[in-house]
Formats: sequence, C-alpha cells, structure tokens
Amino acid sequence: MLEGTEILWSEYLDYYYLICKKQAMGDKSFYKEMQNDPRSTDDYIFRDIQYWDRLPGFEEMELVMYIDPAIKAGKRNDFSAITILGLHRKTKQKYVVDGSIYKLLPDDLFQVAIEKIQHYPVEKIGFETTAAQSYIKQKFEEELWKNKIFTPVDEVISRGQKHERIISLEPEVKKGHILFNLGNIRYNNQVKDYNKGAKHDDAPDSLYGAVQLVEGVKSIRFYDRSLLF
Repeated sequence: MLEGTEILWSEYLDYYYLICKKQAMGDKSFYKEMQNDPRSTDDYIFRDIQYWDRLPGFEEMELVMYIDPAIKAGKRNDFSAITILGLHRKTKQKYVVDGSIYKLLPDDLFQVAIEKIQHYPVEKIGFETTAAQSYIKQKFEEELWKNKIFTPVDEVISRGQKHERIISLEPEVKKGHILFNLGNIRYNNQVKDYNKGAKHDDAPDSLYGAVQLVEGVKSIRFYDRSLLF
C-alpha cells in the first residue's frame, strides 16, 4: 500500500499518518495547516455547514434514502454515496440523519444499504442510474426482496450539469435549513471540500438527490446563482 510513496520530512511524519489526518481534517484544512497551501475560500460552495444536536423522533419525519452507486470500486474510482435524509413534517427542517461514502463492490454496497434500511424507517429509496447502473438497481431490488424489504425504489436519471445541481443546495445549507450529522466525517468533508474542480463530488450529489426525493420533485431544477442572494 505504501510502496512508492515519499514525503519530504520522513523523520517527523509518515505517509499513513498524513493520509489519516487528511481524511479527518478535510482537504481544505489539511492543505492550509499541513501543506502551507491555503486554498481560496471563494472556491468552496459549502464553506460552513451546520450540525444537528438532537434529531426529532422518526415518527415526526419523512425519511428517504438516496443511493449514488459507483460502477467500479477502486482507489482511483468514484465513491458510492448513501444519504439518509429526514424532513420534519411540521417545520420542514431537513436533517442528514446518516451520510456515508464507500469504495465497495455493488454486492457489498447492497448489504450496507440493507443494514441501514433495517435500522432507519426509510419510506422511499432513490437509486441513481446511468449506463450500467440501471442493471445494478435491478440487482439491488432483488436483494431487497430476498430480505423481505418492500420499500419502493425510484429510478433517478440525472440530467443537466452536475455542478449546477449541487450549487442549488447552497442557500439551504448556508441558512441551516439542511443540518448535518457531526459523526459523518468523511461525508461531511467531501461536502465542505466541494468546488467546481473537486476530485470527488459523490456526497454532495447524493445529498442533492435526497433533497429532491424528500420534496417529491419530479424534475430537476436549476438556478441562476446570481439570483440566490
């Protein structure tokens, strides 16, 4: 795993420690504090996300799951992302109950999703499909049936520019209308590190899908960012 890696000050730090530190801190903080390479905060869409201290009871919320699967699992491939989002029925406050990113093969990802469904009373599932992902959705539904889970699964075909979809979340995140789970460190870091040139965007894209799903939106909406403020 560490073969071929090299750092400038090996006597002080090692590569494995730095990678763990980067995962915990997020790219923006890591580059600023550990690499002396501060990135412009203007590049980041979600500079300050807010967290919930306590969740309402599940019976007070509509709970959905959105799955954005990666076709291949590996170091250089995209992450698969799962977002469980709750919408409070009275206040309309949104809560990221659980947000996770993985590099797993489809069968393993299915088992993770099933375990979450067994833990959280999810009312609807959205499954993003492009190319071969439509076949993956079918296999996922078969696994649900095997486990006697009959939650409906909506096939979601995303259209338009992904960046435009993601930045449409900015007002809700900025105003605290979407609150995050403090324990979802890797997921949260990917959201906070998102910018137009981000290497990974699976967590914020999955969040966008979950928001659309819980709001019952039938078609993707786009916004002129200059009109948001």
